Amino acid sequence: MGKIATLPIAEIFHSIQGEGKLIGVPSVFIRLAGCPLRCPWCDTQYAWDLSKASRFSIDQILEKTALLPARYVVVTGGEPMIHSAVGRLTKSLSNAGYHVTIETSGVIYRKVQCDLLSLSPKLPSTLPDVKTYRPAVLRKLIADHREYQVKFVVANESHVREALELLDEHDLFDRRNVMLMPQSSAFSHYRRHAGKIARLAQKYDLRFSPRLHLELQIK
Repeated sequence: MGKIATLPIAEIFHSIQGEGKLIGVPSVFIRLAGCPLRCPWCDTQYAWDLSKASRFSIDQILEKTALLPARYVVVTGGEPMIHSAVGRLTKSLSNAGYHVTIETSGVIYRKVQCDLLSLSPKLPSTLPDVKTYRPAVLRKLIADHREYQVKFVVANESHVREALELLDEHDLFDRRNVMLMPQSSAFSHYRRHAGKIARLAQKYDLRFSPRLHLELQIK
């Protein structure tokens, strides 16, 4: 008998989707541990450490998910694509009838089965020591998925201009699927800066995504 695949789980919880196209939708969040990027503004830094995660088989993850009252599931991180078994997880969730979103920075390609691919590429200027924007990987991911969204996390106008330069240079995305999101890890900071980012989105004719979980101060 082959070894049963397990995944490191930071947490599984029920909340509402706070970002992007499905904002406000009740969802189960399956947060995988581990991330190669370690963005300083990350609001889930507790998920970076693999040693603190609990390992569960895919069947165990589905059992825990089934206990929570939602048909929408978000596989998130950390960076879920670092785990080779993530494709088996998304396929199992989809086969069980869930609407599946996977959230990824787009630095690693894996074949996954999902209803919405949620990309959050990091701007090169924000993490200068890491190759954060990988057009070849992003191109392969969106080729696999008709439904996708792209969330650029930005703090100021120079970030917005950098995002636009990347969009123009590589011509990867349908602009209707691209949105700006405020760079914040706490409600106090978000409250001060969200309006500014919304106005920049309006100025540059891009969608704005609030971060509803920060506004409501929920998980």
